[in-house]
Amino acid sequence: MNQNNKENTVEIPHGEVTEVTIFYTNDIHGELEKFGTIATILRKKQKDGEKFLLFDAGDFASGTFVSDTHKGKPMIELFNITPYDALCLGEGELHYDLEGLNNILKELKIPVVCANLYLKKEDRLFPGIKSFLIKDFQNIRFAITGLLNNKAIILAREQANKSLPGLDELDIKSPGEILQEIISEAKEEGAQKFILLSHLGIDQDATLAEKFNEIDVIVSGHSHSYLAQPVRVKNTFIISSGSGGNYLGSLTLNIADIISLKISK
Repeated sequence: MNQNNKENTVEIPHGEVTEVTIFYTNDIHGELEKFGTIATILRKKQKDGEKFLLFDAGDFASGTFVSDTHKGKPMIELFNITPYDALCLGEGELHYDLEGLNNILKELKIPVVCANLYLKKEDRLFPGIKSFLIKDFQNIRFAITGLLNNKAIILAREQANKSLPGLDELDIKSPGEILQEIISEAKEEGAQKFILLSHLGIDQDATLAEKFNEIDVIVSGHSHSYLAQPVRVKNTFIISSGSGGNYLGSLTLNIADIISLKISK
């Protein structure tokens, strides 16, 4: 073979196509009645044997009189009986100060992924959350992570109109730097597809999608965007279901088996 020739790897879809259904919510803001309807639909689908992934992109605990009076507990109880696979945090979960956040995390029975929320003094991930998780579903290995916007503490205090003791102990790391680390670690664990639960806002989500080709889906929270169709940025689908529990989002991914061929040029 001519030494000047170069080998390029080309990925070609082949074999069976697997359909993966993803349901998602974001920015529910304590709307118990509306979310109750969503939860009922999802529990029925589960009871009927439907297979799906279910995620939330944060801001679920606070926002209504009932939810705030009980520091998010009514929403947590509803979440716990709904078949969520993972959720991310928003500034709404900081609304009840550091003790309130700890209580939310203790009472939730659902994995919480929020890779950039740290304890400042100890420079480690906040207790009770994961940087990412691996989930095998439909013979595909998914990596699921979450990110919180860096203004979350300021916004929580503005919304609550209180100082919210303990929040100064938190550090919200740069999303881009953290995401690069997560992708590398998840690949080492055999991740084939990447899902980001984002409470950054849709503009930042689009920026991350431009930079990180590995991300397959971003469930976008914080902007309250209602996207009737996914927005595609390079290889990434960005999805969002508005706010207030008005909509349950749904996305079906068609995932083909891939073979890699080395082609000399």
